Amino acid sequence: MKIFLWRSSRRSPPIMTKVGLRLRNCVSIMFKVKIADGKKKNGYIQLFFDSLVNVCANTTAHAIPNIIHTCETFIEYFQYPFTVHLNVYEKDLVDFPAVSICNLNPFDTSKPHTLKYIKEKLAEKNLSTEVHGTDDLPALYQVRQAMKVLKASEMYDRDVNKSFLEYDMGFKLDDMLISCYFNGERCDTTNFTTFFTFEYGNCFTYNKNDFEHKIHKTSRSGPNSGLTLELFTGFPGKQDLFLEKKGLYIVVHNNSYEPDVKFEGMKLPVGFSADVSVHRYFYNRLGPPYGSCKEDTSKSNEDDPEFYKATIALGLYSRRICLEICIQNLFIIPRCNCSDPSIPIVNNSYILCHTMDEINCIDKVRNELDTRDLSIDCDHECPVDCNKIDYEISTNFADYPSEYYFHTIENQPNLSNKFKNFGNLTYSNFKQSVILLNVFYKDLAYSFLQEIPSMHFADAIGIIGGQIGLFLGCSVLTFFEPLEVFIEVCYKLLTKPRKNIIQVKASI
Repeated sequence: MKIFLWRSSRRSPPIMTKVGLRLRNCVSIMFKVKIADGKKKNGYIQLFFDSLVNVCANTTAHAIPNIIHTCETFIEYFQYPFTVHLNVYEKDLVDFPAVSICNLNPFDTSKPHTLKYIKEKLAEKNLSTEVHGTDDLPALYQVRQAMKVLKASEMYDRDVNKSFLEYDMGFKLDDMLISCYFNGERCDTTNFTTFFTFEYGNCFTYNKNDFEHKIHKTSRSGPNSGLTLELFTGFPGKQDLFLEKKGLYIVVHNNSYEPDVKFEGMKLPVGFSADVSVHRYFYNRLGPPYGSCKEDTSKSNEDDPEFYKATIALGLYSRRICLEICIQNLFIIPRCNCSDPSIPIVNNSYILCHTMDEINCIDKVRNELDTRDLSIDCDHECPVDCNKIDYEISTNFADYPSEYYFHTIENQPNLSNKFKNFGNLTYSNFKQSVILLNVFYKDLAYSFLQEIPSMHFADAIGIIGGQIGLFLGCSVLTFFEPLEVFIEVCYKLLTKPRKNIIQVKASI
């Protein structure tokens, strides 16, 4: 008996490379079928797929599957990536920045009408000028509450009674200025402009760009240049009612706008010489689709957000002021039925909060907002501006004055006149009342930070074209490969594998 064993012969399936794996995943997604990994077949789809992978792995256009990589280029492009370029430029002559100063004490109680006003307003609120701290009501809380009431009352009276403006409650620049120099040349009160703030009352700006003043330029840097001021802040124990700290508030800012002292600037203590060095930063951000900033914040359009337009109406756009206006209208006014006097007025239909209950209501709303994500409510109303100038400042302090300098200046008329109503001028009183300030450029260079697109549309097309040109190296044989796929698929369909057959022929 002879036994013949016949077994069907099949070519081994191609090796599944990373390219094949990507193709299998793509086909699975497109046809919503699961393609086996060479173990379990899924009919004609699997048959076609095996043939496609085989041709792609051996094609003369040896990297057709790399066209898949081009989708990564598209994904990257539509993520709108950008890079930040930092350039430092040197200049020989630059505009000196605007410098705004405020006395931390908003009320000059040496003026009889100011002291009378304070007593009347406190009496209306059942408060007294005499503060005695307790465990339940610490002195710091009582002093700050009294100051809030006085500031709010003054803002309310200024708003409803225009004749009230004639009664200046705060310090004037003549009351404060002892000496003024810019790059070694004398300056005086005529070089300053005055503006009023809720926080500090009268504030004064040097080198503001307006019709009355010309911007000062400088070609000098370092501590021996810039603006030098000697300032009197009030006699200790006589001109510091409801004030827990004494000193000066300073803001270095762009010449074209009035600063928001609620968010910008820093406090400087009396009894010191403060050197404030300045470095300029210019920012240029990308607008949509790369970012959400607004390119032109000098004007508003009809389709702009309501609070953005309200901020523009006040003057130069500030996102922080816009956010405050948003908080005012969405949270404070609906809850307290009045507006926070520390926020600019944009709607005259609401009165300013000025009673104790109203001020406590504002504090309560503010405390609740501390744990709330305000971006949900206000981000769309207050866009970031694409172009911005920032002044980075650093400070150094030295003890001021020396004993020698005090004895040199104590008989200077414009200084002694500030103390004559309070008794003899002593070194201790002088040190607790006066500050020496010097603002200067650290250097004349400025830093320019610019956002630049990492990929333009032309770049994306170029990359894709380059990939096709690099990887789709075609020959004459390449054009016959689709025919090869067709022939191979037809062959496999016509020559289906046969089962193993054992034929036994018996001979007797």
